[in-house]
Amino acid sequence: MKIDLRKIPFYYLNLESQPERRERMEKLLSSLELEEYYRIEAIHNEWGHLGCSQSFAESLAVLKERGGPFVFLEDDVDLKRWEPIIDIPDDADAFYLGIHGWGRMNGHSGPCTQYEKIDNDIVKVKNMLGLHAILYIKDEWIEMARRACEYAAYDIQSYCDIPVSECQRFYNIYAFDNPYFYQTSAPGNQAATYQTLSEQNNLEIMNTVQQYWLPQKI
Repeated sequence: MKIDLRKIPFYYLNLESQPERRERMEKLLSSLELEEYYRIEAIHNEWGHLGCSQSFAESLAVLKERGGPFVFLEDDVDLKRWEPIIDIPDDADAFYLGIHGWGRMNGHSGPCTQYEKIDNDIVKVKNMLGLHAILYIKDEWIEMARRACEYAAYDIQSYCDIPVSECQRFYNIYAFDNPYFYQTSAPGNQAATYQTLSEQNNLEIMNTVQQYWLPQKI
């Protein structure tokens, strides 16, 4: 199906204490000639990752009521490339406009994103971390992502992209191999979100690798 991203509402998370990010995001989104874009105030928590998880959980609860499709961004993204009209698989529940070379596999968070190549620029992902730039399409996936973020935020106090990534295999979640948006807030994230997936190292972790071992509560 073809989608004109300029006609899809865009939302971005931003803390009140970071007006410089808000200014940069407003300038970026304005340059894309979008019909609608909105700021959502993020939740501050002294444990930064919990504030992120809470922000995603609460924001997706509101956005689910409005219904998809919509694009949800974090405010540390920048633009790598832009073609507003995209042609994506008809069965897509969500489409990642920003990718991450790190995935979640057998209790590990590391360079292990598993995916299936669909064509020269589209892949179907199974366990990819990162929530910084996603086109949410189907209500069922929006609700699943919301529940996963809520579980991370309020049940196990963890990173919300981990349970979201673990649900991907049960849905039709696609991504560009070469992303539209990448993260700029940390050098490691920038490298893993800027380079194409097909150019990044990709492990299949079937035994314990200590440097990537990150078990979570159930």
